[in-house]
Amino acid sequence: MALNLSADASTSGDFAELTAGAHSARIVDIIELGTQTVTFEGKQFKKRQVQLGFEILDSDERRTDGRPFTVRRTYTASLHEKAALRAVIEALAGKKLDGNFNLGSLLGAYCQVSIVHNTTGDRTYPNVATVMGWPKGMPKGGGELPLHLFDIDSPDQAVFNELHERVQEKIVAAPEWRGFNSHIDADGLV
Repeated sequence: MALNLSADASTSGDFAELTAGAHSARIVDIIELGTQTVTFEGKQFKKRQVQLGFEILDSDERRTDGRPFTVRRTYTASLHEKAALRAVIEALAGKKLDGNFNLGSLLGAYCQVSIVHNTTGDRTYPNVATVMGWPKGMPKGGGELPLHLFDIDSPDQAVFNELHERVQEKIVAAPEWRGFNSHIDADGLV
């Protein structure tokens, strides 16, 4: 895919403390997961997916260890007119898409995210409900987390090594990873 397109949130730690509502954020991760099996209405489908990671910039919203919150959402890698990823791109670009788009160009982009809480079992997780463009006139700045761009068709092993273990497992399970990295063992290691 090379992160060029033609027309689930994962959490860990103490993320449940992030309040629901609108937050200032910055896109710090664009991770291509490759083709993943997705279940929808009891049926399984194969879909190429990309995960966006958002660093929460609000100074009054920090993890208990003082680090900024990061929330992630996984999208189908599609620019179809009804695709959720297309809605994010158009919100950030402030205009309708009319062709190809380099997803990597969003890395470091400032935005607003709407966070909702979902409960599974006895745990509550913050999830990205919507992504909106940065308000006009609002100064941009802040952010302390490093930026990560991972393209499964041209993988950077150093970036891969910095990803969360669960994200690495998804990538390693993708057929694109196996095809490109036939010299890599089942654990994703050279």
